Amino acid sequence: MADLEAALLDYYDYITWWPASGDQTDTNTERIMPGTRLLYMYMDLSIAKWCVKEHCLVCNSNNLGAMVTSLPLYLTNVTSEEGCTKLYAFADGSRLINYLELAWDANFVAVLPSNYFVKIGELLVLIVDSSLLAFDVFTRQCQAYELDADYCKYYIVYARKCLFSAPDVG
Repeated sequence: MADLEAALLDYYDYITWWPASGDQTDTNTERIMPGTRLLYMYMDLSIAKWCVKEHCLVCNSNNLGAMVTSLPLYLTNVTSEEGCTKLYAFADGSRLINYLELAWDANFVAVLPSNYFVKIGELLVLIVDSSLLAFDVFTRQCQAYELDADYCKYYIVYARKCLFSAPDVG
């Protein structure tokens, strides 16, 4: 968690002028929103590594583009199965990410949202003590200048393995 906070603090120094794509020559109007909190997209390790390397978010929803959530990676009172099941129900499917297959080995990328992200609802996630927590869900549609519908150029702040707990089998 300390690594994530350090990455965020380092990143905040640049967001007043940094384009969301990470490309300083980018002239479109998409910009990181100062003072916002990290949002997360969950995926397998190989896709997370690719996102970091290519400065991209994958479109994890066929109809909504890139869907991210405020559901943080470090909630040990949420099982990975619960988190992925809720994400699967919200995202309408994708060629690249199948949340039901991620349930036991989820990784994430963290991003700061731009002015192109739109809040579309909330995930209600059951935690281990049987109460529900609500987390915001945002989408970013791929733009006309982005030629591939499977991903969009976007700067990734951090990537790592999730800390969700495994289900209690005892």
